Amino acid sequence: MKWYLQHQSPLNSLPVVPARMDEDTTQVYSVDFHAVEDYVRLLQSSGTVSPVYLQAHRRYFQQCADSLRAHPQTDGFVTGLDYDHILYTQAGDIQTQLVLRSQPTRVTVGADTAQVVYRFTEQQMSEGPNLAFSLAVEQGRWMITAVRPLE
Repeated sequence: MKWYLQHQSPLNSLPVVPARMDEDTTQVYSVDFHAVEDYVRLLQSSGTVSPVYLQAHRRYFQQCADSLRAHPQTDGFVTGLDYDHILYTQAGDIQTQLVLRSQPTRVTVGADTAQVVYRFTEQQMSEGPNLAFSLAVEQGRWMITAVRPLE
C-alpha cells in the first residue's frame, strides 16, 4: 500500500483510453493496450503482485474494451474505468491512506496462502469499501493474488 500511495497518480494518469483526454467528442473511446501493458508493468514493478493478479487486470481492461465496442462512448467518464479498480473507489488516495493507518480485522494464514481483511466503520466506508487481500507464496515471497471489495 505504501508503494501504491506513491504510484497511484502515475498509474491512473496513463492514457488507457486516449480519446478520453481529447476535447474532440467525435472520437469513439477505445482501450489502448500499449498503455494497459505500461500499467501492468508499473504494477509489476512493485514486486508485490503475482502474475495471476496482473492477468486479472489485463482481463478487466479487455472487458472494458469489449464493452466500449458494444456500447460506443464519445464523451464522459469511461464505464468501468471511472474509479480506482485496485481499491474499488473513486477516492483511491484516501482509501489507500485509510488502509495504511488501519489494522486488519482478520488475518488468515495457511501453508502458502493468506487472506487479510479490512473492515471499516460506516463513516470510513464513505471513502471506499471493506477490502479482502488474497496472498500466496510465490518463489519464497508473499504476493498479492487478488484484492476484492466486501459487502
